[in-house]
Amino acid sequence: MWDVTGNQIWQTPANGHTESVTTIALSPNGQIIASGSEDKTICLWDLQGNLIKRIKTQGKITGITFSPDGQTIASTSGDGRLRLWDMEGNELFSVNVGYVWSVAFSPDGKFLATGNENKTVQLWNIQDQQISKALVYQTGGAVHSVAFSPDSKMLATSGGWSNLVYLWDLKGNLLQELQGHDGSVRSVTFSPDGKTIASGSEDGTVRLWDRKGTPIGNPFSHEDSVLSVGFSPDGKILASGSSPSKGSVRLWDVQHTQQQRSLEVQGEIWSISFSPNSRIIGIVGFDWNTSEGFLLLQDLQQKNRGKILNKKLKNKQITTIAFGPNSILVSAFNLSDNLSQTNDPLFTDDLLLFDLQGKTLDHVQGLQGSITAIDFSKDGKSIVSGSRDGISLWDVQGNQIHLVKQFEHEEVFSVSISPNGQIIASGDSEGNIYIWNRQGKKIGQILQGHEQQVSVLTFSPDGNTIASGSWDHTIRLWNLNGQPISQPFQHSGSIFSANFSPDGKFLLSGSGRSSYDNGYSNYYNAIWLWDVQGNMIGQAIQQQAPVKAVALSPDELGILAGSRDGRIFANIPQTSWLHVACERLKYHPVMKNPKTPEQRGAKDTCQKFVW
Repeated sequence: MWDVTGNQIWQTPANGHTESVTTIALSPNGQIIASGSEDKTICLWDLQGNLIKRIKTQGKITGITFSPDGQTIASTSGDGRLRLWDMEGNELFSVNVGYVWSVAFSPDGKFLATGNENKTVQLWNIQDQQISKALVYQTGGAVHSVAFSPDSKMLATSGGWSNLVYLWDLKGNLLQELQGHDGSVRSVTFSPDGKTIASGSEDGTVRLWDRKGTPIGNPFSHEDSVLSVGFSPDGKILASGSSPSKGSVRLWDVQHTQQQRSLEVQGEIWSISFSPNSRIIGIVGFDWNTSEGFLLLQDLQQKNRGKILNKKLKNKQITTIAFGPNSILVSAFNLSDNLSQTNDPLFTDDLLLFDLQGKTLDHVQGLQGSITAIDFSKDGKSIVSGSRDGISLWDVQGNQIHLVKQFEHEEVFSVSISPNGQIIASGDSEGNIYIWNRQGKKIGQILQGHEQQVSVLTFSPDGNTIASGSWDHTIRLWNLNGQPISQPFQHSGSIFSANFSPDGKFLLSGSGRSSYDNGYSNYYNAIWLWDVQGNMIGQAIQQQAPVKAVALSPDELGILAGSRDGRIFANIPQTSWLHVACERLKYHPVMKNPKTPEQRGAKDTCQKFVW
């Protein structure tokens, strides 16, 4: 047992069951815990873990709940019986209901609902500790969860394999079908004020809805199936638990979900970047319908983010953008007519230099070969490219400075050049990462740990850390000696993009469905923010398509993300991330009694901007 700051209340396990514990419930006054087990017993405990009562039943326990007054316990079991017990362990009533997955009392104590394996929800009237069946609701599959609204006028149920949440009145009328999940719904609950419904699904998401069935905000993401959800008594925090394969409990700030301003472009987005003054965003990509590459500049300080430039280039797929003081450098792959409808256009390569009005200042030709990856140095003077042949270093005039390395077998999938331009990292199709100096000499050992191709590489601003993203759903951090830093950052999909914050303390990443992923769920597609210790900040922001580009503004007040379907999410304020972080740490002992300068600084920041 734990408190909300993560401190373990029970230091040793409470022993009372002889087989697996299948269900647990806390009394309304928070003083008694009831547990049910496959050993056909119900145990009652105090908060110190002392066994108060052990109740023997006739079947393996599948569900337990307390009545609102805390004086009655309802249990369901494998023998198909629904039973009521008093707190002394005396059986008050027993009735055959079939195999039950879930059970709940109404807040007014007048009704009891059971969710059954046979696709039904049974509603029971409770009068004088007697039960008479009132209504039977038909759903789309086994009902894993039932929940009453706080005013006892509405019932929410999971819809089995239909992936729906159903809202009913207590007369048997279906009020709403909540559609949005891509997997079976395993848990539903109402907020304490009754205005919000939360649902957790096997698609790895938690969704919020109003009572009319309208989605609220963006889904909250886990790495695996969400089996349980529950609100805090004040309704400000939502807790969710995921399945054992990647089991975790997460707390979400439901009052400050990420608000996004969005725009759309026609085509696939390949890269996004901020100007040095954080005022302008640059977006490049390719429209397969018109075979045109596009360069889009937008002013974030103008109302509605006014367009500065929308330049189209016929038969050129623009894939990378970098800002100079007064110019823009982009890389563009030329498409031959017979390749313009394919998804593998990377054959010849140009560099184009524009001013901010879109006038071409220079056109560099000569990066010949099957280019698969490219990166610009921070000073804009050097370019590193990866291909099926190896890694090359170029100046911006297209002159090859050095052939860093030539490969015979593994294809280069990602490259990055350090901020000082002296170190190059490359990732291959086998999940290996290599570090080179500017002269092509390998530094240290091969970085191994990924199980699929290395799709993304980026250096931290100080050049001492490398972040690698892979289609194995992880991001890993490494030092320049090839040693891993922290645990892998686990995502719900393949990694398509990653970028450090300007101060190097955070990492923004984008994921999506790749050819290695099964199914077509949007569960894979999301924007993620992490600290460099691997802790996720806030919740992942789900998208409709793989997130191909992410960037944080130099002033760290804005976030940009672009996805394959042409959607751009711009200027998401990091203050909302800060709010989530501060609220989650509000009751942590460090915040109550900070001792180090870093801890005091963290508390001061939260007090200044959030509390």
